[in-house]
This record gives sequence, C-alpha cells and structure tokens, in this order.
Amino acid sequence: MLRFSTKLYVKDSLTAEVFIRLAAEWVSGGPHFHFGQVTWDGKDEFMAESPSEKLLIFKYGETAAVHLENREETQILWTSDFVLTQVGGKRVVATQLYSEQENFGAKMPSEFHRPYLLRMLMERGYGGMDGDLPVNEEPIRITHDNRGIVRALIAGEADSFMPVVYVPDPLGKAESASEEPVQEDPEMPAAAEAEQ
Repeated sequence: MLRFSTKLYVKDSLTAEVFIRLAAEWVSGGPHFHFGQVTWDGKDEFMAESPSEKLLIFKYGETAAVHLENREETQILWTSDFVLTQVGGKRVVATQLYSEQENFGAKMPSEFHRPYLLRMLMERGYGGMDGDLPVNEEPIRITHDNRGIVRALIAGEADSFMPVVYVPDPLGKAESASEEPVQEDPEMPAAAEAEQ
C-alpha cells in the first residue's frame, strides 16, 4: 500500500555522491535500523543487508537510486524508494513509501512517518526552489513584500509544482514586532480574503 509519495526540488550541490552518503548515514544512525555502520564503497551498485533489512544503491552518472526494505517483527514490510535525478533542468528527489503485509493476518499500522532522509536533506540545506518558494520546513508569513507571490499561488498562476498549505495564525503568535500584518488589499483575490 502506498503510504507516502512526493517530489522535492533540491539544490545542484546535492550530487549523486552526496545523496548516497546521506542515505548511508541515515540507515547507519536511524533508531529503526540494524545495519550497523554502512559505508558506501563508491561503486555504481551497492548492497547492505541485515537479517530484517536490505539496502540497495544504484548510481548512473548524476542519477542515484536508493531502495530500502525493512521487515518488522509484525510481518509488515516497509519499502522506501528514492531517486535523485534531473527533470526539466532542475534536480529532483522523488520518494515513495510502501507498506505491505507478508502474513495475511498481520495488522497494518495506521500511523507512519515520512522517511527521515527527507528531513536530513532539508536540515542540511539541500532544499531547492519551487518557483518563487524555497523548499524547506519553514513557514512563510504573508507580508506586503510577498503578496504578489501569494496572489499567483491562490489564482493558480504561480510557477510552482508542490502543493501549498495555508495555515491561519488565529492568535497572531507568529507575527514579529518588526513586521506589520498584511492589511486588507482590494487587489487580493476573493479566496485570499476568505483566508484572512
């Protein structure tokens, strides 16, 4: 069953080699993995195994693929696939997370977490740009300086790929003392007015 899927724009500095080393670091230090220390040998094909896990790495030029299988004692197989490649002149990481029952009676977990490797990419500063928006985990406050971008996003005219989530701040806690809140703007589309 597909649990999670996304594509993220990343910076050109995220080379295939850097991406593979980050993946090896992720499985070496992750609390859910039992590989021990995984060190990529620099070859185009690499495999590491433990009794309940398998890591496969493939590199072809500046494209890299990481396939991770993790079997739980509950007879659930978790599979994470990552591909770093170039799309339309931009570097992209595509990710999918699956879970499946190896035993028909195994209970599927209702909760899961997106692969931590994605957070590592953001924490290390490898998030790229999606149109005018940075790809990261930081919220972007709507201000006078960026209201043109906001209009384009709401109207569906922005040159962005990722979905955008609008979260109101009803208590005003996110507002800093140095920024003025955005006042009602007669040019703002009706959808934005409803959000305010």
